[in-house]
Amino acid sequence: MSQHHDHDDHSGAPTDEELAAMPGRLRRRAKKAARQRKLAAVKQARAEERSWDRREAPNPWPIIIAVALLLAGFLLIPRLLSGNGAAAESNNGGAASSSSATATPQPTTTRSYVMGDGPQAVETPSFPGHRPVTVPSPTVPAVDRSKPESVATAWAYVYHSVPRNGEYGYMAAAESYTAPELREFMRAQAGAANSALAGKAPTIAEDIQIKPADPDASADTPVRWTRTIEVTALSHEGSRTTLSYSVSLFLGEDGWSVTHATQNFWTVK
Repeated sequence: MSQHHDHDDHSGAPTDEELAAMPGRLRRRAKKAARQRKLAAVKQARAEERSWDRREAPNPWPIIIAVALLLAGFLLIPRLLSGNGAAAESNNGGAASSSSATATPQPTTTRSYVMGDGPQAVETPSFPGHRPVTVPSPTVPAVDRSKPESVATAWAYVYHSVPRNGEYGYMAAAESYTAPELREFMRAQAGAANSALAGKAPTIAEDIQIKPADPDASADTPVRWTRTIEVTALSHEGSRTTLSYSVSLFLGEDGWSVTHATQNFWTVK
């Protein structure tokens, strides 16, 4: 019995001597157990072999799919880009043709500055079909220095009634109520090639309107007065130039004087 117990606890196969010493029935069982253990070991070895084969052999499908996607991208992206470019060109061409069919030529514009405070508005060039007219010689306007409206109106008349191109003696009539800095600038502005009345003399200020100042302009005080002035000057060539100014006048010992003038815009009809 002790031998049977020892054999059951033994992990390996019995030797030939041990098998010979066993009774017949026990020997047969031992041989059968040995065969089963050997068969199980073989199966386990084959299973481990297959497992390692599966681990070592990579799955090819992810690589195949990635390559296919890359190829599709290389083939499709150029076609999409060329299609969008053609559509954009088609749209631009349609817009250009539509614009060329409906747009009208725009006149050349010029800009200048008054007192350096801001750009002049765009000038509209003279329209064709003007006929020469007789322009009366300017006169020296009467001025009431106690009233800013009178001073502003006289200032607008003098500086826009030009007897001859290139001569500026007429401006002397407004020197007494025009600030020195503004006098110098108005003289330089009159001689500029891009000024509103350049080359249009003789001209005469035939209409002067005083309007409320812009909402953002300085408020009036007992010594400061701000308004918008629109002057329409008639040229001998038959055109009429309307100029808009924002002007400020200050009250001094001799009465009101124009100290600041910014041209807002001009138009020609």
